[in-house]
Amino acid sequence: MKIGKKIKEALVSNWSLKLLSLLIAFTLWFVVIIVDDPVGDKSFSNIQVQLVNTELLTDKGMVYEVLENSDVLKRVSFDAPKTVRDVIQAGDIIAEADFENLTATNTVAITFSCPKYSADVTNISGNISNVKLNIENKKSKWVNIEYNITGEVAEGYIIGGILLDQNRLEIVGPESKIDTIQKAIIDVNVAGIYSNSSSRYDVNLVTAEGEVVSYPSVSSNAETVKVTVDILATKEVPIEYHAMGVPAEGYLATGAIEGTPETVLIAGTQNALKNVNSITIPAEEINVTGATQNYEQMIDIEKYLPGGISFGDSSFDGNAKVVVYIEKIAEKLIPLNEEMLQIVGVPEGFTVDVALSANSSLTVNGLKDDLLELQPEEFVGVIDFEKYMSDIGMEALIEGTYSVEAEFALDSAYTLVEPVMVDIVISVPMEAEASVDI
Repeated sequence: MKIGKKIKEALVSNWSLKLLSLLIAFTLWFVVIIVDDPVGDKSFSNIQVQLVNTELLTDKGMVYEVLENSDVLKRVSFDAPKTVRDVIQAGDIIAEADFENLTATNTVAITFSCPKYSADVTNISGNISNVKLNIENKKSKWVNIEYNITGEVAEGYIIGGILLDQNRLEIVGPESKIDTIQKAIIDVNVAGIYSNSSSRYDVNLVTAEGEVVSYPSVSSNAETVKVTVDILATKEVPIEYHAMGVPAEGYLATGAIEGTPETVLIAGTQNALKNVNSITIPAEEINVTGATQNYEQMIDIEKYLPGGISFGDSSFDGNAKVVVYIEKIAEKLIPLNEEMLQIVGVPEGFTVDVALSANSSLTVNGLKDDLLELQPEEFVGVIDFEKYMSDIGMEALIEGTYSVEAEFALDSAYTLVEPVMVDIVISVPMEAEASVDI
């Protein structure tokens, strides 16, 4: 216990003197440090090498590219007093490669300096000592700019056209690189758009093998191209086909016209499409005169599109195949009976009898299918005696047998092969004769 007490007393006794001695020791140490300012090493990372006098190459029509990223130093180290090490920045270290010192192996030695602390900074070195170069003749050429469409426009719309603000690109760089480049391509994204748009797109350089390349040593007169995309609405409308002309004798047009396609997708502005409900092919385009079989013709539909309208399907070539159906005329023999005849215009006082034989008939021609549907009761033949008398110049009717044409009003689908002549017996009843004798 006594020993511990003595130690405690020794520690706390004369504390002011002990604190003073500690301050004096620290002050002496600090003075020594300031006076001596010991030299030590320090390093910085990723120091960019400045390339100097590059015009010595470029003025001769040469271009260069740095190989292996040798113009960026991963580490630069140096010696300097502590006071300098504490304040120096990476930008104070200058690394240069002067093209006046270009070697036959296309390398340039890297020199180091620190102008701001030139008197204090020494032994500057980097992880590499030379910039490695590839040097070639400079070459320029023009290449075409093409575009790829990516994405799909909104449903019911199509791309009406694409306009680039320039169609060619000038590229400049090492000959070996320029020779590999065949064209420039931009990717135009149209996904979901439904109205005209204008945007700038990056230009990519492409080799003959289709590989997209990016050469830092190759420059161009444009990095981006302005692209304007014209968007059109679409609409599906029917095509109406018409024909004209008379087939050869003994043949008829059935009236059926088959066109392929039956409908077409058209495109235009909303206003242009609003009043277009069909595309009409006029009869003058399809003339079946003299045809003896189904008439076929190819029609260029495009010339019948209204102004401001185009096809909405790029795969459609605008041609339509038209078939006008032609048939040989068929005949049908229809027995003739009195119920089918109507006699008018017989002067009063005369009786009329129809003299029909068992073979009395009329022959009708037309299309086969139409004739199959034809029923005898559809025919009514009118015998107009008053007209008949006028035609032959008869002023007063006398008894006798007359052969008079019965006129049948037929549907346009049918025609009579020949006029239907009917024997009509005109007589005066006996009662009428007796009254006349008295």
